[in-house]
Amino acid sequence: QLAETLGNPTRPEQMEASTLEFWNGLVGAWPDADLDVGAAYQLETEEPSPMFPGLMIPMTVELGLVERTPCHADDHSVSCVLLELSSYPDPEALAEVMNKFMEGIGGADSGLHFSPESMDQTSRILVVTEPGTLIPHRYTTTRSFSIVSKVGEEEVSIGREDITDLTFHYPGR
Repeated sequence: QLAETLGNPTRPEQMEASTLEFWNGLVGAWPDADLDVGAAYQLETEEPSPMFPGLMIPMTVELGLVERTPCHADDHSVSCVLLELSSYPDPEALAEVMNKFMEGIGGADSGLHFSPESMDQTSRILVVTEPGTLIPHRYTTTRSFSIVSKVGEEEVSIGREDITDLTFHYPGR
């Protein structure tokens, strides 16, 4: 059942989480940000899990202006900026949330316990954009999720990585 849930990217919950991540990476996180080149800014938040409906995961989010860069590969000026937004969970908080989720699947008396031997859930968004207008020229996101754990007496290994790479062209610009 767990692998089935992970393998369905068209579930409404996964599509909503992906759309929210896309919007925040492209537009939502940046308008009021006053960023210095090379400085990293951090905040704590909760994000909906793209894999498990209704599951909120405590996350650390880091964002920053990496460098000034050309807007396109054939551009020789550095009129754009490279913005980066990365998020990752606190492993202990994620394990606690996953235990509650497993209890929800099997019931409190089911004996299902989540004890990860290794776990990773990260998102990384890179945006090449014009600094004054936030007109995007490139958007790349990498989302990965992997767990090696015991569920009851059975060892389970699940993983997934999604990469989206978009380039925007504006005729006449």
